[in-house]
Amino acid sequence: MMRSRRSGDAIPAAAEALRQGGEEGAAVKSFAVWPLLDRFDKQAAWQRWLVLVLLIGLIGLVDYLSGYEASVASLYVVPIFLAGWSLGMGAGLLLALAASITLILTNWLAGQPYSASWVLVWNIVVRGGTFAALAALAASLRGQMERVHRLSLSDSLTSAWNRRAFYQALAVELARVERSPAPFSLVYVDLDNFKAINDHLGHSTGDDVLRAVVRGCHGALRLQDTVARLGGDEFAILLPGTDEKALEGLLIRLVERLKGTTRPHAPVTFSIGAMTFAKPPTCVNSALHLVDELMYQVKRGSKDSVLIGRYPEPAD
Repeated sequence: MMRSRRSGDAIPAAAEALRQGGEEGAAVKSFAVWPLLDRFDKQAAWQRWLVLVLLIGLIGLVDYLSGYEASVASLYVVPIFLAGWSLGMGAGLLLALAASITLILTNWLAGQPYSASWVLVWNIVVRGGTFAALAALAASLRGQMERVHRLSLSDSLTSAWNRRAFYQALAVELARVERSPAPFSLVYVDLDNFKAINDHLGHSTGDDVLRAVVRGCHGALRLQDTVARLGGDEFAILLPGTDEKALEGLLIRLVERLKGTTRPHAPVTFSIGAMTFAKPPTCVNSALHLVDELMYQVKRGSKDSVLIGRYPEPAD
């Protein structure tokens, strides 16, 4: 069942879901480093705190039992690195201080002599500084890796997700609805006659239009929706938990928002194919092909309109 609607004929929506530059694509997986480290990272914060504090205490006990001549100080780097990596800079620095105090006190209790009290304080400061540097390094490394990972998944011009990220998000959604059946929708947006904008108004204006399209999508969609630039002037939108009725209302808002954000740069119309999936198709490529075909039906016809489909098609 498919219905065509001229995008210029959209009636005003009752309300708009505004989003001011928020994070889209919550379904996109975070980067993976090492299975055990990733598993630890998924635990609740209080559980990670408890594990790290107990680990420092256990190392301190081993250090005390082994005596001050046989040092196990290098073992403290494990909880300190984990704290900086998984809990952040502040937690890493706090546990670095706790580890340095534990190290010095266990050696003192084991009988290590100190010629003066300032030596004890000095050792705490030096060990604490070393451990703090490790915690800061771990937190900084985590931040850099997350930034690089995000850049690898985003479009450099528009900051929307790129094709790779969208395929990943859609694969996650297909797996989710296999476990917990629920409708979802896909939207394919293509700008009409975009080449003419580049040719007559310049590529700089064309770039402004593409960025405006992404702003318009963000302004019309929800936080859980994913917007991606698949290439050129083609965009795809993943709408989890969206049935056919909700899709129609969202498309009205979307077209109004798109035309509003692009109007200051150039007169742009849109050919849009959209489909609600009552159950998941066989794979990511199948889902995108179905929606892409709807969009091209609009392109081959009058353009500047919306074509909505449903999968699987209802029986007559």
